[in-house]
This record gives sequence, C-alpha cells and structure tokens, in this order.
Amino acid sequence: MVASGGGTRNPDWHDNLLARPERALVELPGRAPVPVTPHRLDGPDRERAWRRIAEAQPRIAKYQSKSERQYPVIRLTAR
Repeated sequence: MVASGGGTRNPDWHDNLLARPERALVELPGRAPVPVTPHRLDGPDRERAWRRIAEAQPRIAKYQSKSERQYPVIRLTAR
C-alpha cells in the first residue's frame, strides 16, 4: 500500500492503520475478513517494494516525482 495522500501529506487511513495495527483487516468480496499486521517499509525493503509498485503502476511513480516527501509504503502481512 502506498500512502500518497495527494502528494502533500499522509492520508488519514495511514495514520489510523499505524495507530491501531491490532485492528487491521483486509476485506475482499465473498471472503471472510483476514486480520493483518501493517509494516512500514524502510531502506532496501522499501526500495525493492517501490520498484515493483512503480513498474505495476507507473502513474504513482510520476506522482512521487512531483512530491517533496517520500511516500510511505506499507506491507500487510496476514496474522
């Protein structure tokens, strides 16, 4: 997950997710909710994830290039 927030700030979901990680769930249509643990990626882990994200969604890389801040990247891991 990329917390772009329109480029200027972290979106509210990012702050809520990290404030209450024990309540995080992924909900998909037709499936039961899955509890997850959010991890903010930094350093080499973030760079590897960012490359994959930017390749899959070039538009997000374009938005990032116009922002003065580095977008947080959050990995959700099933509990």
